[in-house]
Amino acid sequence: MKPHAPRLTLAAIFLFPPLARSQLVTYDGFEEYPSGAPIEDGPNGVSGIGLNGGFGWADAYDVNNAIKSLVRAENRAASPVIYSNGDLTIHGGDRALRFYDIANGTYALRRAMASTWDAAAGHELWASFLFRCNNTSPLPNQDFLAVGFDDNPSAAGGNPRVSVGINTTTNVFPPNQPFRFFARSTTVVANSAFAESPDIAAATTYLVVTRISASTRGNFDTVDLWLNPASATDPGPPSARIIADSGINRLTHWFIRTANLDSGDAYVIDELKIGRTYPAVIVAQPPPFALEIQPSADRSVELRWSSLLDVTLESTNAPATVPWTPVPGPFESSGAWLSLRVPTTDRAFFRLRRRGQ
Repeated sequence: MKPHAPRLTLAAIFLFPPLARSQLVTYDGFEEYPSGAPIEDGPNGVSGIGLNGGFGWADAYDVNNAIKSLVRAENRAASPVIYSNGDLTIHGGDRALRFYDIANGTYALRRAMASTWDAAAGHELWASFLFRCNNTSPLPNQDFLAVGFDDNPSAAGGNPRVSVGINTTTNVFPPNQPFRFFARSTTVVANSAFAESPDIAAATTYLVVTRISASTRGNFDTVDLWLNPASATDPGPPSARIIADSGINRLTHWFIRTANLDSGDAYVIDELKIGRTYPAVIVAQPPPFALEIQPSADRSVELRWSSLLDVTLESTNAPATVPWTPVPGPFESSGAWLSLRVPTTDRAFFRLRRRGQ
């Protein structure tokens, strides 16, 4: 006789996290794009169709038409972007975003977020990304790359008004100046705060974390920068901070701006995360938005889901006729996971439901 098959059935709602509270809200790890694919297709000078991966975005990527062939999903399988320090290990996988050669643009790359960040509501935007380049400080000439946010797709002529990035450290950019990370509010160079260390080294992976906030709930006016944090719970004091009125009270679009990149330059960004807390943007990978099933020898199964999600586990024994009801728990907690062991003797359906939905 064949063994009795378990009658447990699982139903999982895939969750898109823009409305989740205190969570990872927006993400792109660039893994789902073909190797070498331009981030926006078509020839330079002509609008094309942008790639549309990740989650928490309102639309596809938009690349400056003049440099579309120079902004691509790079194959990093032979040399993945990996960051490891203290409690944190972040692996960039086989793909990353790369700016090739003279990929200069104001803007260079932009994308609308599905969530809006409102200074009047006290929102704090946290973001992180892995960064590598092939240049070493000091530089004989200026290179500039900013990753930032603004309240409209045009920003200030394509220049995001709150940002972090890399630049040489003087306004006049004489030869052989330190090449360092900065935090900036407004587009004015003087409103930049540079991290004292480290100076940028070639072929080195950096974890860049920023928090954008409003001290008075008027306009966003504070940009904090952390470099290479080691803790999964507390970044410590910022590496750099600038306080200056940005002139904007909402954040709706993400940008990259580049300037003065040269032939042979390579700038790589990976594991882009935007969220509402520090822990949400330094998780090693985005949390899974579905239940995981772990069979057990005692004819039960373990349901697992990420504790980073603002969700409720619900069940029913007949989805078409019986309402879904919350499962009261208690749930086991282990690291970033919650779990519940369920017998397979009864028919049941389970799902994750975003709170408030």
